[in-house]
Amino acid sequence: MVLNTMIHQSLEHNNLDLGKQLFDSMPERDVASWNSMIRGFANVGQYEEALALFHDMEISVFRPNTLTLLSTLSACASHGALEAGAWIHSYVNNNDLNRDGSLDSSLIDMYSKCGDIAKAIQIFEESPRRDLFTWTSIICGLAMHGHGKKALCYFSEMNESQVSPDEVTMVGVLSACAHARLIEQGRRYFQSMEKVFGLVPKIEHYGCMVDLLGRMGCLKEAYDLIMGMPMEANEII
Repeated sequence: MVLNTMIHQSLEHNNLDLGKQLFDSMPERDVASWNSMIRGFANVGQYEEALALFHDMEISVFRPNTLTLLSTLSACASHGALEAGAWIHSYVNNNDLNRDGSLDSSLIDMYSKCGDIAKAIQIFEESPRRDLFTWTSIICGLAMHGHGKKALCYFSEMNESQVSPDEVTMVGVLSACAHARLIEQGRRYFQSMEKVFGLVPKIEHYGCMVDLLGRMGCLKEAYDLIMGMPMEANEII
């Protein structure tokens, strides 16, 4: 228990070397220690190490749990490791570890970021769990792949399901408008953030609108929007 706490604290401060030393020195590991190490490596972008630890855990006496799988799927998504992600998905199915659909949003995100948007859509359509996270994952995934109109169709369904979006959802929605060159919808959704959903636009949302306006040649409107932002423009804007 003490070593687990020390490992957690080491990783919280990005001291992976110390965390790994403590982990390697443990006379007896448990699921919590494995999870801490996998999450720690994934959080600092060392995805290959995170995946290697997952495979080591899988052949140990301990079985990965939901927390393990969430961290590992995140590592696959960030690393673009489609083959590893698909293998983990098979492991999940073979061991009946996603009965409640709690991993669906992570699976959708992983497949989207690894380039298999068709598989992401399939998982969403078959998911028993249509919550904020699954809706947001598929909307952002479709927007990322340039399927703006389909992303907006899902957003309409999300609203009809009475699931309220968050800031991340709205980045996906506005990005979808930019990719599909839907300027009126983009304006309407941007204005609806505060008026309808009570969300204060952040610089990411302004960035999506500037991108949309720029694509459509509305440069003066884009400039005026930048000048009226409540925050300082960054290099992306």
